[in-house]
Amino acid sequence: MDKRVCLAIQTVADAPSLRKIHGLPADLSDFEVAEYALQRLRANGEKGVLPPYLQRIEQIALVCCGATELRLTLLSEARAGGEREVLRQLADLIPQEAEVFCWGTLDPAILRCRALHHELASPKLAGADVRVTWQDLQALAMGCPHEVELDRYGQVLGMDTSPWLASLESTVRPLGNLSCARKAVLSMHALLRYELAAGQIEPVDYTHALSLALGLAQ
Repeated sequence: MDKRVCLAIQTVADAPSLRKIHGLPADLSDFEVAEYALQRLRANGEKGVLPPYLQRIEQIALVCCGATELRLTLLSEARAGGEREVLRQLADLIPQEAEVFCWGTLDPAILRCRALHHELASPKLAGADVRVTWQDLQALAMGCPHEVELDRYGQVLGMDTSPWLASLESTVRPLGNLSCARKAVLSMHALLRYELAAGQIEPVDYTHALSLALGLAQ
């Protein structure tokens, strides 16, 4: 199994924590709680994005590039029975020695915050195990930190016409994880493009990787 993996997450507001912080009544819906918190951020001149420790993981998509196929694994809080179990499953899926690539720094920060939240002893999630490193793919690909949507960057590079993305429509859309899965697959495509540009892989290896079929782990 390839030790390079690309990971993407989908989050929602951590409504219970926001209720505690802002002293909000229990009868407010989760949506109303999230809107209140975002309005407070904007009123203070901050971006309308909740900090990592106030986001809850709803879905995770993990992509590994093997010798014969591109393997996509989807984890869902709803199917797993809670966020804690999703994080446990993810820790089991990440190889003992791995480079985990995420588009930007937010996803790893959220994963670490949620591991702390659930009191999980998982060095592979918390980043303490030197055998597992977390890489900011956006910074690697662009050479300097930028806030660029991966979907938009993928269109610029022509990755939106990839057969991998076409196969997601039939295999993943019925499961409801299309957005998260799409980001993980685009990340793997961007990683391969970066490795080619950096001279880390040969053109023939790059072409071979792009020719691999996308398989969905059961």
